[in-house]
Amino acid sequence: MKMTKEFMNSIFDQVNFRLKTELSDWLTETVRKTKHLHGSKICKEQILMELVSFLRDLNLNWSEIKDTKILKKILKERIK
Repeated sequence: MKMTKEFMNSIFDQVNFRLKTELSDWLTETVRKTKHLHGSKICKEQILMELVSFLRDLNLNWSEIKDTKILKKILKERIK
């Protein structure tokens, strides 16, 4: 299902945030690769929605996570 801007605006909340340049560049290049390899792209918003859903589904104990260093450590342990 192709998600048009109108469709996405009708069912999704808009969230604005900043990414480090290297992460933004990686995300842009990943979108380009999907279009080049598969003929259609997976847009940035869809990639980020799947990432947030994946994070939610990990069922982390957020009371243990006091900073990003701890979050990164726990994620590396869980994803191995």
